[in-house]
Amino acid sequence: TGDFWTKFGLAEAPVISHTQLNASYVLNSLPITFDFSAIDSGTGIFSLNAKLDGQDILSGAQIDFSQKGNHIIEIIAKDFVGNTVTTTINFSVDYDFSGFLSPIKSDGSGIYKLNRTLPVKFQLKDANNQYISNSIAQIFVAKIQDGVIGTDEIPLSTSQADTGNYFRYDTENNQYIYNLSTNTLSIGTWQIKTVLDDGKYYVVLISIK
Repeated sequence: TGDFWTKFGLAEAPVISHTQLNASYVLNSLPITFDFSAIDSGTGIFSLNAKLDGQDILSGAQIDFSQKGNHIIEIIAKDFVGNTVTTTINFSVDYDFSGFLSPIKSDGSGIYKLNRTLPVKFQLKDANNQYISNSIAQIFVAKIQDGVIGTDEIPLSTSQADTGNYFRYDTENNQYIYNLSTNTLSIGTWQIKTVLDDGKYYVVLISIK
């Protein structure tokens, strides 16, 4: 049967075309019109379907970027002899992360004294330059020895305003802050990792002396 379809040029699967999407978008970026189509050189297209995060969408649908996190578009085309092709598109919607603010040095050159409080701070914005105040952000620290990053540890804060290893939001300065107690650390190089609820995380190295 395969030879029959090949002989008559019917073995080729459909070819899908679609609007190109970036790998990531900042939260609340302008919507994009998403078009898709398929062609088949043999028998023609029998069916063409697409889903965004499991929900059916039509060609020409507006893809907005108001939902943080990872997203997936799946396009499935089938011709009249059963040849099927699937195209999968992955993209993420992320906060605009400011980078770590002073006194943390983002290039990893910061040296800080043991037994002092180290404020870890950053800001988040959307595509309209509006501050994001409702993110859930956590901090983890891990010792680096011989170039190997150890197991993440939950740090301790010196502030009663902090809860566990969660950053709190400072409304006055529009920033997230965690007062890291270096009492729980030891002399050497440590990795600070900030994990956000958009699925992204950011790291910076500090040295404790």
